[in-house]
Amino acid sequence: MPLHGQQMNAIDMAVLADDADLLNRLFEKGAQIREENALRMLSWAVQYDSTATLVTLMAHGLDPNLRADGNVLSPLEAASLHDQASNVYALVAAGVRLDTPPNSKGFNALTAAVICKNQHLADYLMAKGVVITDLTRQKAAENGINLAAVPSG
Repeated sequence: MPLHGQQMNAIDMAVLADDADLLNRLFEKGAQIREENALRMLSWAVQYDSTATLVTLMAHGLDPNLRADGNVLSPLEAASLHDQASNVYALVAAGVRLDTPPNSKGFNALTAAVICKNQHLADYLMAKGVVITDLTRQKAAENGINLAAVPSG
């Protein structure tokens, strides 16, 4: 079945339907994630704020560190920008790299949390070691986010 010119399989449809149980059943029957769809599936899970689907995909081998070339958001940046703390926690638990450099404009997951005015998520990301960029500092000043105190743990 095509969607926007792309052939879709049962896994693609289960992700779009936000059905983690169906995904698990498909994986149990030997279904495979097509490499060319991997980043798109992570993006869909984040876009639809589906932590269960995101966790299921990563449990079955999808790399949380997938990223497109250019200034496209990583799954972690997208989850932060959409203020999805549960997805951020799931990505971190799955081993997403937190030390990746920000894009050419200085944007990273912490910048996204600051733009959303989410102090708790900003504190969490700082405690995990996400870099504070000049852009992050600028947005923090505009949005009343405190970057001074990094909580432990």
